Amino acid sequence: MRKSILLFIYFFSAHLISAQSLKELYQQGMKYYSEGNYLKAIEIFERAVPEAEKQFGKNHKNYTAFSGNLAMMYQAQGLYSKAETLFLEVKEIDTKIFGKEHSEYATDCNNLAMLYLSQGLYSKAEPLFLEAKEIDAKTLGVKHPNYATDCNNLAMLYLSQGSYSKAEALYLEAKEIRAIALGKRHPDYAQSCNNLAGLYYELKMYSKAEPLYLEAKEIRAIALGKQHPDYAQSCNNLAALYDYQGLYSKAEPLYLEAKEIRVTTLGKEHPLYAHVCNNLAGLYKNQQLYSKAEPLYLEAKEIHGKTLGKQHPDYALSCSNLAFLYWRLQNYEKADMQFQENSQIFVNQIQTNFAHLSEKEKEQFFNGFKNNFEVVYSFAIENKQTSSSAWLYNNILVAKAVLFASSQNIRNIVKKSNNPEIKKLFVEWLAQRERLTKIMMMSLGEKQKQQINQKAEEEKANILEKRLSVQSEAIGSIFKQHNYQWKDIQKKLKSHEVAIEINRVRYYNTKKEIFTDSILYVALIVTPQTQNAPEMVVLHNGKELETTAITYYTNCIKAKKKDKESYGLFWKPLKDKIGNAQKIYIAPDGIYHQINLETLTESQTEKYIKDEVSIHLVSSTRDLIYFTAKKQVNYKNYQLHLFGYPDYAGSTQKSTPAKDRDSMNTTIKISKKQRFLDGFGTVSVLPGTKTEIVNISTKAKSKGIKVKTYLGSLANEETLKNIQDVHILHIATHGFFESDVETDKESTKFENPLLRSGLLLTNAELALQGKISGTEDGILTAQEVMNMDLYGTDLVVLSACETGLGEIRNGEGVYGLQRAFQEAGARNIVMSLWKVDDEATQKMMSLFYENMLTKGMNKREAFVLAQTELQKKYPQPYYWGAFVLIGE
Repeated sequence: MRKSILLFIYFFSAHLISAQSLKELYQQGMKYYSEGNYLKAIEIFERAVPEAEKQFGKNHKNYTAFSGNLAMMYQAQGLYSKAETLFLEVKEIDTKIFGKEHSEYATDCNNLAMLYLSQGLYSKAEPLFLEAKEIDAKTLGVKHPNYATDCNNLAMLYLSQGSYSKAEALYLEAKEIRAIALGKRHPDYAQSCNNLAGLYYELKMYSKAEPLYLEAKEIRAIALGKQHPDYAQSCNNLAALYDYQGLYSKAEPLYLEAKEIRVTTLGKEHPLYAHVCNNLAGLYKNQQLYSKAEPLYLEAKEIHGKTLGKQHPDYALSCSNLAFLYWRLQNYEKADMQFQENSQIFVNQIQTNFAHLSEKEKEQFFNGFKNNFEVVYSFAIENKQTSSSAWLYNNILVAKAVLFASSQNIRNIVKKSNNPEIKKLFVEWLAQRERLTKIMMMSLGEKQKQQINQKAEEEKANILEKRLSVQSEAIGSIFKQHNYQWKDIQKKLKSHEVAIEINRVRYYNTKKEIFTDSILYVALIVTPQTQNAPEMVVLHNGKELETTAITYYTNCIKAKKKDKESYGLFWKPLKDKIGNAQKIYIAPDGIYHQINLETLTESQTEKYIKDEVSIHLVSSTRDLIYFTAKKQVNYKNYQLHLFGYPDYAGSTQKSTPAKDRDSMNTTIKISKKQRFLDGFGTVSVLPGTKTEIVNISTKAKSKGIKVKTYLGSLANEETLKNIQDVHILHIATHGFFESDVETDKESTKFENPLLRSGLLLTNAELALQGKISGTEDGILTAQEVMNMDLYGTDLVVLSACETGLGEIRNGEGVYGLQRAFQEAGARNIVMSLWKVDDEATQKMMSLFYENMLTKGMNKREAFVLAQTELQKKYPQPYYWGAFVLIGE
């Protein structure tokens, strides 16, 4: 941390004698501080600050210098509330003295930000770090040591949030500046070495970390001495590196040396002393010396609780470490208590920090601790206590699909806001995202030619998104307001209804402390009769489900033959626990996103699940909290927009009609993205889509419902992307998802799953043939869909192939068209899981809309009845089971 600079010239101008004593106090206090003796330094500065106020008044730079240093010493000693009070006072006074474009004000921002960072208050720290960095860049230049400190501190924040690439760039910049400005024997340069090594340690790049740790330790030993806290830090960090590599004989003496120094200089009530206790305990645990490890872990936890508070990440780490220790000792009751406390802290971290991050940063932040959520499943399975399944379910209600929920909530709140600034920012953000989408679709050559820096453009979008969040108090409170429990879900269930959370997890071996290659599916089941905790069902054959089982299921669907195995593998373990339930809300995960459970057949009765129970798919069972009671819908107030039968060639359709909505001619050896081209290089037309659109339009108009129809050349990308105020959007065309990322040296666009799924519209054939390019090329990707404004859209029907597919990310759902349309604002989606037959699909859709628009049924009733009617003509699930409805 940067230290405030005291200017003694003012002492001798008016208060010679008292100034001399103040000067001596300052020198003595700073001497103790530099030696790491913070208690004595605090004692001296607590005497000096009132004297400085008496001599100069509070609105003087000498007073703020003393107060700022005292605040810094409070922080070093872990007295955060005292430090914050002084830092805020100093910042306010310095604003009056120097203004907000001065390096002293930048120092105040930095010091306060470091305090918040040490407390895990990331959303409060970042704007202060950025403000300080910008001021110093303007006033001191980007080669100044103060600017290097700004870079270093901001990097520490990004490291804490899991933004490793951003942290590394800043650490390297700080290190280079300090090497030139201060030299390679300076403590600040040693700090840069240490921090960069810490980043490499996190990334498990140990060969890069060790020489940097050794260099920092050597510099600190010479420049600061071997009794300084910074030297102790070097001993601790190097020991942690050796410990992780199993070099226990090298690690233990370093831990003990660090512990002794910290006892002497900081005392036994300091977080840094607790930190080394925690690490030494871990060393003993790894050596199975459990009786030596437990008291050290308990001591560390107690200190962290007192000094940092029980919501701090370090306190959470203490809970986690104790939990793992007790788990090894098979003391499940104690382990359960520690895991539960640890998990609740991480839930609180999401609620505290999530709102003010961009989506990319949210993902990085969540990735930093989602392993902790995954580990506890293995513990709960081994523990076999009902208490574990209760808090596990509670965690799921916060963590599952949390990124998706965050994006949806932000859009909804912005739309409802009356603040013009928020709405303006939202428009700017969407425009930047649209620009970024165009850039993503360019080749590397195009980007270089136009001198486009994609990372810089991504950062612009991130900054706008964060500004949008910060501007709105409502957005900031999204997560703080909702801490739902499993019993809240239970209250929403009617008799004969069930809620099931399915979760894909890796099995964790606690003895080796590693995730194994075993895959488990854990279902947590809540019924109106559930007593103490949700029922837990474990499917230990996760690998089988994801390989041979899913292959068998899809082959049976495609071949239109009876499926005798899938029911027993995917459904029976759950069915045995839900009794005679009539309606089941399921939040799927992993392989369960790729099957339509309703198409599974019970071998004895030969009945499909659809004929016995109603399956209702949701992103998370917390969605039940927001579901409203079904009302009779007056569709006459609706606006229908129907897109279909696009003019793929940009002229009169000439190609052969396709039987399904994903026709592919394998004789053409072109990119997989061009699989829609037939043998003549043209996209197969879909006559059924024209019939489908005309039929739906006729039914709607007969009921006086407003309809806009887009056929042929009118079914183009630009028109679709710009529609607004639509209640039902129906799109009938070719759909696609490419599961395999192609290697393309000229482009990185297909690394993004949202660019590998989409719909074909007018002119798509020309794009696939390479004759046109750009974002209006007739290929509407999921990435582009996310930038659409579908707020208030009740239903999107994707009458095309594979529109429900995408890249599955455990706990976050499917990254594809489904997610994109929902993020754009659609409340409900009808989508397909496999290639669909053109004729059967148009009949299915015709029935669906007749049930809704003519018979006045709600969406779900209309959809289920349409499936049932189609099933009479086409008994095989291939025809009627491709489509699923997800949403309210």
